[in-house]
Amino acid sequence: MKKIIIFAIIFLNAIGVYVYIISNEAKISKDDRSIFKEIEINKEDELDKLAKDYPELKELVEKVKKNKAILVNDKESIINYTNLGLAWKSLADYAMSYKVEDYKEYYKQAQLVYEEAIEKTNRLNTLFLVNAAKMAIYNQEFSVAEDFFKESIVVARGDAVLYAELAELYEYHMSKTKEEILEVYDLGIKNVVQPTRLEKRKQEYINRGD
Repeated sequence: MKKIIIFAIIFLNAIGVYVYIISNEAKISKDDRSIFKEIEINKEDELDKLAKDYPELKELVEKVKKNKAILVNDKESIINYTNLGLAWKSLADYAMSYKVEDYKEYYKQAQLVYEEAIEKTNRLNTLFLVNAAKMAIYNQEFSVAEDFFKESIVVARGDAVLYAELAELYEYHMSKTKEEILEVYDLGIKNVVQPTRLEKRKQEYINRGD
């Protein structure tokens, strides 16, 4: 009888621990959702304040909110990522021209959209890779941009534009050596079917250094 009572106590304690863990996991999950919801609300509030402070940007703000809602409702359509990324980028461009203090945050938002699209397309869509790289440049994340450009070249090694983009990143933003920059041009000239444009850009780069 004593053994049965001890077993019952152990069993009840185990149930109590289990219920405690489950209830706390549920609480954490609920808290997380609340946190994310709060962040989302704050972001919407920031956009509304931006539109209020800069009426000239109101239309662009509305475009961001509209395309964001469309993407939330349909994450399978690739064009929705393109549209939202472009909407954030356009807002960033104009916000910069109006000297909005946090304009780079909108480039960052565009970059995050493109990065999500990259994953959605199994990292095989060079449009999203290049756009993410360009947004990273706006945010002065040059190593990140370099990685995206390199990855895009792996995906489409015959696209001359990708080599030119990487070479210009090296030249204007990363202070790479002449040898490193020429190596990019030479690799492109070797891989593309019609290298005339790259050969011309390579010569222009050499002339700039003379």
